[in-house]
Amino acid sequence: MLAGFFQGIVHDKKLMREAQVNIAIRWFAGYRLHEKLPDHSSLTKIRNRWGEERFKKIFQHTVRQCIQADLVSGDTVHFDATLIRADVSWGSIVEKYADKIIEENKEEEPPDDEPTGEKKKKRKKKRLNHHKRRK
Repeated sequence: MLAGFFQGIVHDKKLMREAQVNIAIRWFAGYRLHEKLPDHSSLTKIRNRWGEERFKKIFQHTVRQCIQADLVSGDTVHFDATLIRADVSWGSIVEKYADKIIEENKEEEPPDDEPTGEKKKKRKKKRLNHHKRRK
C-alpha cells in the first residue's frame, strides 16, 4: 500500500494491476517475478484492520528516514507536468461542432429559396477619375 502512496495510486484494484507489471512495486513489496500477488481484497482487509492513521504514521516515518538518509531534502516539491499529446482528430471535432451549431440554429434561418421580405439594394458603382484634364 505504501507503494501505492508513492506512485499516486489510491485504489487497491489499480495498485494490484500495476504491481502485475511494475517490477519496482513487486520488489518494494518483497515479491519475486514468478510469485503470485494477493488479491486486491487482501489490501482492503488489511487497511480496515489496521486503520488509516497507522498508514499515515508509517508513511511519515518512511519520509523521515528518506530525509535522514539524504535521499530527499524535504525542501523542494517537484511536480511532473509532462505534456502528453492526445490522439485527437481536431478536424472531426470542429466538423461535429459546426454540424451541431447548424442543427441548433436551423429554425432561426429562413431557407435560401424563401423571400425574407427585404429587397436587395443595388449599389451604384462609382467611377474614380484619377487623371483630371487640365486646360
